[in-house]
Amino acid sequence: MQRGTRTRGLVEYLFGPGRAEEHTNQRIVAAWDVAWQGITHPDGVQRALLSAEVDAPVHKLPEAAKPGEHVYHVSISNHGQDRNLSDEEWATVARAVADKLGLTGTDTQAGARWFAVHHGAASGDRDHIHFVATLVREDGRGIYLLVGAQLIGGPSGRRPPRVGPSQLVARSRPDPPTGGEIEGVGAGIVSLEGNL
Repeated sequence: MQRGTRTRGLVEYLFGPGRAEEHTNQRIVAAWDVAWQGITHPDGVQRALLSAEVDAPVHKLPEAAKPGEHVYHVSISNHGQDRNLSDEEWATVARAVADKLGLTGTDTQAGARWFAVHHGAASGDRDHIHFVATLVREDGRGIYLLVGAQLIGGPSGRRPPRVGPSQLVARSRPDPPTGGEIEGVGAGIVSLEGNL
């Protein structure tokens, strides 16, 4: 799991050759906007548009309200012994992750923009996707992810530990949770296990 400031740079990396030419047949398997789903090998204009659309809620904020690291990126892989998943199966995984992180919109909460890219195998020949989201909702509220008892998305800029989706929980609010709220989050952790 990583946070960053440059959606465009991440998009270019994901649709580029990778560090060791491991990125092949890149395609968007799921996204907040179904119009992006199924796009393969986007050209430079499409990559720029995807980056701009993902960042749009951030750019609507006043400069002082913009978070420092608004880009959330996590690689989600199956076990090395598992079969490779189809794009449809990975899309189900990505939508479940977006849902569990509270990124999908509801009647009472604005959604956030996200997408998932599937391409060649990771190290150890593990099938995987890259899940990318902005940590700002459509209505401008920030998204704070809690991993165990560590706040991710707050102004401190701390880097998160490497964890799986079953250890994540999202809270959306204008301010980060208090210390007491962070300590009490253990009971609110969601799990994807058994749901996919």
